Amino acid sequence: MKLNRIEKILLEVYEEVYKKLGVNIHELIENGTTQKENWFMDYTMPHSEQEEIFEKVLSKYKLNEREKRALSINYWLGGSPKSE
Repeated sequence: MKLNRIEKILLEVYEEVYKKLGVNIHELIENGTTQKENWFMDYTMPHSEQEEIFEKVLSKYKLNEREKRALSINYWLGGSPKSE
């Protein structure tokens, strides 16, 4: 599957967040875990910690406001861990 630029950046955010939780997101994708409903609810991380990782990853890229907003919406409504 070929990912576009925004999807690649989003995946990088997920990689960093789940790595901090000791989880390899690629293994979850490969073994089908991410296809299960609400799989991400098994993981918890403080909101502030997630925001910090999110901003750190995004700071590596030249993104316009529309792209940043799209990434934010997709992250928080996607497979992000539940917040404490």
